[in-house]
Order: sequence, then C-alpha cells, then structure tokens
Amino acid sequence: MIIIKLQGGLGNQLFQYAAGRALSIKNNTALLFDLSVLQLDEPGITKRHFALSVFTIDVSLANKIDVTRISHPGIARKLLQKLKLIGKNIYTEPHFNYDPAFLNLKGDIIVNGYMQSEKYFKHVKPALQSDLVIKAPLSEKTNLYFEHIKKTNSVSIHIRRGDFVNDPNTKNVHGNCDIAYYQKAINLIASKVDDISLFVFSDDVAWTKEHLSTPYPIVFADHTNEVNAYEDLYLMSHCKHNIIANSSFSWWGAWLNLNPNKIVVAPRKWFNQSTANTNDLIPEEWIKI
Repeated sequence: MIIIKLQGGLGNQLFQYAAGRALSIKNNTALLFDLSVLQLDEPGITKRHFALSVFTIDVSLANKIDVTRISHPGIARKLLQKLKLIGKNIYTEPHFNYDPAFLNLKGDIIVNGYMQSEKYFKHVKPALQSDLVIKAPLSEKTNLYFEHIKKTNSVSIHIRRGDFVNDPNTKNVHGNCDIAYYQKAINLIASKVDDISLFVFSDDVAWTKEHLSTPYPIVFADHTNEVNAYEDLYLMSHCKHNIIANSSFSWWGAWLNLNPNKIVVAPRKWFNQSTANTNDLIPEEWIKI
C-alpha cells in the first residue's frame, strides 16, 4: 500500500499522483490518498480541495486506520514494527531535485513531498496519459475554444499571479514571470512557427489583457475559476505549443501535450528566493529562457 499525503493545488497534486502511481506500478500495490493536509486551514497554508477526481483515475482515500498502521509514532511504533503489525516506510522528500532512492521503496509507504521531476514517472508516461483523461464535463465555452485551438498553430500562455503577487510570503519565495519573459517566449516560438495564435490562461485575466501586447491573434480564456481550473489544463494540453509560468499547473499543461513537435518554453528561474535545486524540474527538450 502506498499513501500519498496530498498537498497544494491541481498541479502539485498531479506531481504527487504521478510519482505515487509509478511506484505503485513497480511494486504492484494499491495507491491511496491522504487528504488531511489539504483540509488544513492555518496561517501560511492555503486550504485546498481534492482536485484529482476530475480524471479517470482510481480514487481510493486512506482512512485513519491505514495512516496510523504505517505511521504510529514513538515506542508503540517500534513495538508494532517488531510484531510486523505496521510497516516501517515513511518517505519524506529529502530535497527538491530528483531522489533516485524513491523508486526503490518497498512495502507499506506514506509519501510526503512534492516530487516535482518527470524522472519519477517518465517511464510510465503511457499509463499516466491513460489515467489523466478528464471525465468531468466541459463547458460550452471550453469546447468552442478547443475547436479554435485545433484549427490554428495554437500557443498556450499561462500567466500566474494570484498569491504569487498578492501574498507577501508566497511572493518572496516564488515571484512571478514578468512581461519581458512572455514577449521573449512569444518571439522565440514565432521565429520557428508560422502564423501562430495565442491562447492566454491566467488567474488575473484583467491584468493580463492590460499588460500583454502582441501583434499575433490572441484569445484570453476568462471562463474558469479554481473549481473548474481543469478546463484550462485541458485546453493548454491541446495547444500545439506552450509557454509556461513558474507554475506546476502550466507545467502539466505542457507535459500532457501530445504534439510530438511541440515547443515548450519555460522560465529558467523558477523561484524568486530559494536554495532549491531545480535542475530536474524542466524536461531536457524544453527551452529555458
């Protein structure tokens, strides 16, 4: 049994699911989700909802008995381990970059971490592509955008603002990509692809409309919110090319893009202030600027 202690929004949950799924396939065991961290409502923690139910994955939730059986603390835990009543594997991600020891874990495991590298799960990409098909209903507007995206040399642009701009602590750690980054990325793709059309996804569409200027045809998707953000993910993944923010959400929009000739542009600087090693975060074939 593998229990993923989910945390963060949709993009973060996808990373955690993908790593857990890869390990569950290797060990031929069940994958369950612990939602306790998502439900916390404390200073410095953004309360989240379970976002993975929109996909065609097997959703199994861990109960307190499952969690306690593996993570029972202190002397009692040691005794229960000796009696083989609980497992002894509680994995906490030791650093931001890829940890090869993860895929060697055996037995009952609770996983704590963000697992933000495709090295954890690239080898099971076909299984993930099958799992991560959206089963939730799509709005009429999303379907209209989809038809437009299919007919053009579509380029998704994700502009993340929200707490990256408005929350001082989050802004200090993450920062956000400036307009100059997006202009460079657009020009780079335009130099390689003829007649591009831009499709912009943002949690602050009004600001984006005011500040992003381009000579290319542009559509601003303004019909989603946190609850149906998966519709933006769906549309980004069907664009032919992608310009992502320093955001796990748009990372997944690009990674799930099945276009074999896709160009993906990502920011070289992922964090504003952090000592995290991000060398394993961006796939080798993506362009960093």
